[in-house]
Amino acid sequence: MKASHLFVVDADVLQASGTSERPPAPECLRTLNTILTVCHRVAVSPAIQKQWNEHASQAARRWWRQMLVRRKVVPLAAEDVEKCIAPGGAAAGLQRSIDRHFGEGDERDESLRDVLLVTAAVAAQAAILSNDRKARRRFRTVAQTCAALRTVEWSNPCEDADEVVPWLERGAPMEKGRQLGCDEPDT
Repeated sequence: MKASHLFVVDADVLQASGTSERPPAPECLRTLNTILTVCHRVAVSPAIQKQWNEHASQAARRWWRQMLVRRKVVPLAAEDVEKCIAPGGAAAGLQRSIDRHFGEGDERDESLRDVLLVTAAVAAQAAILSNDRKARRRFRTVAQTCAALRTVEWSNPCEDADEVVPWLERGAPMEKGRQLGCDEPDT
């Protein structure tokens, strides 16, 4: 039996996972269905659930219902996510690291908008699945000064180099190249 891993799935994957044959829909839908059929689970905070509710395609909504029926959803309490960025929490220096790297401006604002993914991943000890290349690049930069992010894995279902579906089918073994703290450049 393959190992079960926990994932935080960005709303952009659910939004893109429609029934169209044009990318990124097929890749995103295959990714979601692989999570469902292999023994993986998803972690969902209230903030992520809100984004999912606003952006999920009909295909993603069907997937979500099947995940719930199969009890493959791990709810994260908002308090638990907040604890990880509070003083003494696993990602206590996250805000400071974002400010240090991006100061004031668009990159800082975008990072703060996407922080719900990394805080949920740290709180749940989960990997991230997201199509957002820019966010991945930004959080790789932040991981240089925020130790809690260094081992968080981030994979993009639409990146050929990430080979997400085969990786999920193999049980999603830890791969250094997927970690935010990895020195290798983004593909």
